Amino acid sequence: HEVISPTQKNLYGLYFISAREGWAVGAVGTILHYHNKQWDIFPGPVENHLLDIHWDLKGRGWIVGASGVVLACQDRRWSEIPSPSKKTLYTVTTDKKDNLWVSGKEGKIFQYLINP
Repeated sequence: HEVISPTQKNLYGLYFISAREGWAVGAVGTILHYHNKQWDIFPGPVENHLLDIHWDLKGRGWIVGASGVVLACQDRRWSEIPSPSKKTLYTVTTDKKDNLWVSGKEGKIFQYLINP
């Protein structure tokens, strides 16, 4: 069934950390946070279209999007980190060693080595 969303902007990425907490990302820097059985707008640092979101096993959040934007979440705050590309990044994930992988336009694939 459809649930109430606090935005009319297009949403492109969705990730649930647990049955009670989730995140969604979308157009013009939209970040939504799901908790207490409802979605709320969460403040973000950019206005780029945000296309994918992922959480690693250590509880760190990652977002990628237009113009190569990469965001990291620490202490419930999203901030921009240096990007390997100015091209749009479409997907983000981590491997079993918690290295960050992003992929995007023109077949680009990048691996970040993340400090513990």
